[in-house]
Amino acid sequence: MKVMYAISTLGHGRGGHFYDLKVISDSLQSRSDGFVINIGLNESPIINQCRLPVYNLYFNGFNFITVLIKIFNIVKVEKPNIINSFDESSFLFSRIISYIKKIPLILTKCGGPNPKGYFPISKNIILMSKEDLKFFKNKEGYSNTIYLPNRCAEIKTNYELVNSIKKSFQNKIIFMRISRINEYYKESLLQSVLLIDEISKKVDNVVFLLVGSMESREVIEMIKEKAKNIDFQYFSDDLHTKNAAKLIEASDFLIGTGRSILEGAYFKKNLLTPLSNQKHPVLITPHNFKDLFATNFSPRNKLELFSQTDNLDEIVKLIKSNSLRLKNGTDINSISHSSFQISQIIDKYIQYYQNVDIDKNINLLCLMKNMIKVSKQFLKGVLLK
Repeated sequence: MKVMYAISTLGHGRGGHFYDLKVISDSLQSRSDGFVINIGLNESPIINQCRLPVYNLYFNGFNFITVLIKIFNIVKVEKPNIINSFDESSFLFSRIISYIKKIPLILTKCGGPNPKGYFPISKNIILMSKEDLKFFKNKEGYSNTIYLPNRCAEIKTNYELVNSIKKSFQNKIIFMRISRINEYYKESLLQSVLLIDEISKKVDNVVFLLVGSMESREVIEMIKEKAKNIDFQYFSDDLHTKNAAKLIEASDFLIGTGRSILEGAYFKKNLLTPLSNQKHPVLITPHNFKDLFATNFSPRNKLELFSQTDNLDEIVKLIKSNSLRLKNGTDINSISHSSFQISQIIDKYIQYYQNVDIDKNINLLCLMKNMIKVSKQFLKGVLLK
């Protein structure tokens, strides 16, 4: 079996779904052959690290036919048995290839909020959150839906950087947040700052490290302003942000969403994730893990019973006790192993790939909507460069 993985890069190419594609394609390499096509304005440093061959095709919204012909030529040489797209833009090209060449096609939705407007119809769709599963399960057109949340593999630590960070903040309890700096994460980033500010009134040995690519100067300036009363440092350079999970070992607490929570659990870290309409992120415990996992540890997280005071007190207890931190981190690691590790579901991926059917029909209205939306996104991206 040979798989064509497809994705598109409009920005810096370091979002969670790029890591998802890399982990999945790398992990399945022992059981299947394949290659990756990346379509967009830029190359992705994450995709370029895939073990499989990578084809980078420049797409700016104007040269649709040129890119499509290039993909056809690649397909002619590579002869894939299945296509798996990881976003709406690459799915536009993939669905045309699939229809003409009669190759089964899968769309993977890696996370994010439920679609409020247009979202392409795909007979075969892989979902990674219970939130999405509930939304798509009874939607017309998504007849072969499967829930496969596991997408974390072994993570390599950069001990040179980790030791450098630890040396710079000796005798400090390090709270680390790995996140893109943009409008979408603004409120959850602010929650992190407000939490450290509150904790700093109770203990004097905490520092907040923010690691992430800067997509909005306004947001980072707001964070810096709000963080002026706490011990705060921000890393946005390629050395720290490229595969930022390599730094997690430097932290005592990891504040995160989505993939970074998966990676923090791998290292047995104490984890916090944002809550919708709350002032502070919540400490992840065995008691609330299931509820937070349902929304993919995203800024959309909600808990019916949440006490800001109790949450803060519990975090302070962990700060003051090495043994309590170790126990909580170990408990979360144990719970998360079956839910996060890609090694647990390789057989399910192979089985799903082998059993997907070709969608013999193509919805022309859906195709046109897909094309208009993608073209607008990339034309806007060109104008903003």
